Amino acid sequence: MRVLSIFAKSVLILILLAVLVLGAFLLVMTITDYNPPEKTVLHIEGHGDTTLPDTMSILTWNLGYCSLGKEADFFLDGGRESRGKSKIIVENHIDNISVFIDSIKPDFVFIQEIDRNATRSFHIDEYKHLENAMKNYVSTFAVNYKTLWVPVPIYKPMGSVLGGLAVFSKYEPYYSIRFSFPGNYSWPVKLFQLDRCYIETKYKLKSNDLVVINLHLSAFDKGGFLRKKQLEYLKKHILNEYEKGNYVLVGGDWNHIFPGVDLKAINENNIPKDVPTLPRNWIPNGWKLAFDSTIPTNRSNNHPYVEGENTVTIIDGFLLSPNIKLLEVRGINLHFNDSDHNPVFLRIALQ
Repeated sequence: MRVLSIFAKSVLILILLAVLVLGAFLLVMTITDYNPPEKTVLHIEGHGDTTLPDTMSILTWNLGYCSLGKEADFFLDGGRESRGKSKIIVENHIDNISVFIDSIKPDFVFIQEIDRNATRSFHIDEYKHLENAMKNYVSTFAVNYKTLWVPVPIYKPMGSVLGGLAVFSKYEPYYSIRFSFPGNYSWPVKLFQLDRCYIETKYKLKSNDLVVINLHLSAFDKGGFLRKKQLEYLKKHILNEYEKGNYVLVGGDWNHIFPGVDLKAINENNIPKDVPTLPRNWIPNGWKLAFDSTIPTNRSNNHPYVEGENTVTIIDGFLLSPNIKLLEVRGINLHFNDSDHNPVFLRIALQ
């Protein structure tokens, strides 16, 4: 009986210690939780031409923090991992991405999921790497993921994260702001999740502005409730800018399948079922979605990429205000070599 009593006390002490450690961890995470205001003025790096042409090109690309290349899977998507396979592999992805962007030479580049200092990408400042490779571009960066420690997956946690979105441009904006999307997960899940946002940059024209928005909507929110709030907020904002007489260009990772996309045409076997479709009635009257319905822009991360096995979707693209003419839009099939997304290229003309 005495042995059992000692054992029971030992178990109780271990349980109490575990509770105390967990409580202390959650307390620290709560105190250090990133809570940005609705609007944050962003620093603009570099200088460029302030006179914009009538015709411009734009590239949007979710980089998967340069760690979700074809060799990777992701634990929230049915895989096991959250980190890049190795520092060398991550650096190779960054180099390949830089070379590709330079080969296209777009006027604007919208980047999502780029890390500044994160365990998952070996603390490489990916934004600085692109900035150094794109010396003729003006750039701005906004944080959308800042957390002291993500403790999952248990056997190899994601760890600390500082990452976000970036806009690179050959032209110099007079204004750059981070807008926080409304809505978030409940505590304590919110402590380990992204703080979704978009970057708005404004460029002065003769009598009005070109308003450029780079966004990354929520993923993995069951039922899409966060995405619905984000779309409502975005629509109100862009309509307000258009009513001022401005040109409005929105692009990025929508985490919605675009209406009219035939998933059977781009998937050989299974069809993804967990990604919502962007509601047609959300699109403002006269506005145009611009996407390539033939080239997949995102693949499932339940296992490393094997063409024909992973499910694919089209969730990356653009929205144009009625005063912008669509000249060309095309997805570029890089076979998910350096990211779990393919880039999308756009050419427009201001009318």
